[in-house]
Amino acid sequence: MHRCVAFLSVLGALVGMAVTTSASVSALDMRRDVRTLILAPQMTVLEDVSTALTLSEVLARTADFHPVLDERPNLGMTGSAFWFHVTLSGLGQIEGRWLIEVASPILDDVTVYFTDAGNVIDSQFAGDMRAFSSRPYNHRNPVFPIPESESSEIDIWVRVASDGTMVVPITLWREDAYLRADGGVLMFFGGYFGLLVTLMVYNAFLLLAVRDNAYLFYVLYLGGTALLQLTLTGFGGQYLWPNVSELSNTMTIVFFAVTIAAGAFFVSQIFDLRRRQRVLAGMLSVLAAAAIPAAIVGIWVSYPHGLRLMMLVTLVEVCVIAAAGIHGLASGYRPARFVLLAFATLAPGAVLLILRTTGWVPSNLLTDHAIELSTACEAILLSFALADRINLLETEKTAAQMETVRAQARFSRDLIKNQETDRRQIAGELHDSIGQSLLVLRNALRRMAEKLEQPDVADELIDLSDQVRGTLDETRALSRLLHPHQLENLGLIPAIREMVEQAFATAGIDCETHLEPVDELLLQENHIHAFRFVQEAVSNVIKHARARRCSVRLARNGDGVEIRVEDDGRGLNWSDGVGAGFPGGHGLAMLRERVTLMDGEFSVEPGAIGGTAVMARVPSLRKS
Repeated sequence: MHRCVAFLSVLGALVGMAVTTSASVSALDMRRDVRTLILAPQMTVLEDVSTALTLSEVLARTADFHPVLDERPNLGMTGSAFWFHVTLSGLGQIEGRWLIEVASPILDDVTVYFTDAGNVIDSQFAGDMRAFSSRPYNHRNPVFPIPESESSEIDIWVRVASDGTMVVPITLWREDAYLRADGGVLMFFGGYFGLLVTLMVYNAFLLLAVRDNAYLFYVLYLGGTALLQLTLTGFGGQYLWPNVSELSNTMTIVFFAVTIAAGAFFVSQIFDLRRRQRVLAGMLSVLAAAAIPAAIVGIWVSYPHGLRLMMLVTLVEVCVIAAAGIHGLASGYRPARFVLLAFATLAPGAVLLILRTTGWVPSNLLTDHAIELSTACEAILLSFALADRINLLETEKTAAQMETVRAQARFSRDLIKNQETDRRQIAGELHDSIGQSLLVLRNALRRMAEKLEQPDVADELIDLSDQVRGTLDETRALSRLLHPHQLENLGLIPAIREMVEQAFATAGIDCETHLEPVDELLLQENHIHAFRFVQEAVSNVIKHARARRCSVRLARNGDGVEIRVEDDGRGLNWSDGVGAGFPGGHGLAMLRERVTLMDGEFSVEPGAIGGTAVMARVPSLRKS
């Protein structure tokens, strides 16, 4: 019986030794020419579920350690603490200073113990829940200088604990090599953040210029993204709140929420979803609002749970944005191309970040920096989308303005056409009805005067007949003014010639006319407009120009007709602009309106003989 017990004891000791041997890793000989070495595959790890183990307790449990199989261990969000161990030999025989880097700036607490034969040589502390000034090395990542030791071997124990995801890439560096490598990383981040800030400032100026809420939410989205990335990469704790360590997790949640809300409102604005697709607009508003309770949970209840809620909201928002982009693309909305492409570049980076954070994919160079690359591409493409949207709005605005101009032209054309119709009717009534009545009355008075034997009464009747004749002449003149019947009876050129000669003869102004037979070159409906143009221009000369001479010209000009009325009068005040101080300013407006109705071009310039020249260039019938 005793022999059996002894055999079992020896067998158990051998098994224990085998397990211990299999869990241990031999010391790394550093006397070879090495400047950097990824330590994780050379280390063993112990999970501390209670997070309360001390170093002495860990030293007593070396048999519980097991090898690390990944170069960048991704432990996810477990709530446990983890102890990593490695033994280095020969460091004392190598020149230069050596560093241990844990390249994960968002770990809450990182403690490194250096021991020799179980005795603690040094202990150093870092992590984003500690004041930055307390770090042993001035860097955004937890970096620990290896103390000098005369011993041939030194044991390194790294304890990590964090409420968030735990990615623990541990690397051994010689300091000169580390500084050179870190310079390249700083250049990458400098370019990345410089791009985001440049786009943010540029679009902020555009916001002030165009007053478009899409630019406001885009700037907020870029700002939230930049600040979130500053926090996740450790620059926030290093430069923004170095002595307030409690802000690291809080700011991560806050900036995450700002990015979610601003992104949702930006997409709603750039797609004009409240007008185009109210259901998707409502969903994005709900998702933006959902970021608030998620942030409250993350700040005051549980950081890991708040972070998971944020990620869930982000995934749903990406799906809604994709639906909005597809809807916009299907409806022919041009900026949808850039927005879809932008979020297509963001989606892989966001998905990789979430999967890496939850521990579902390993941590490597691609998964660690995918979010920076994707957000940079997304920011550029969204800026293109905004520019395309502005071009589209300008095109729509121009089209609306042109339609307004066309509507105004149609209204003016219809109004003047109706005015001409009314004038024709009133002129006809004056000429045919009232004029004939006055003529009958005059003739009757004449006959009565001839029959009366009383000379005094007969003379009064003759005077009354003369007054009626004057009234009849005024009525006929008013009829001709309201509607030029000679335009219909004689044609455009004879009507203009008769009107011009009568007007200037009455005013005592010398007039020179050059009227070519251009009737057939103009649309029939434009004859009245051409006549009115000359009539209004002549009236302006007589009333305001104080001219002695005037010329009227209607002639063929290329494939159109040119109408020109020129005088040698006082002219316009050209130094203050065309028409400034000109009493006939309303007349110029009427001239311009007439030319617009003929689809022509109107201009006013100093005349060749002094004074003013007004011109209209009207397209020919064939060109119209």
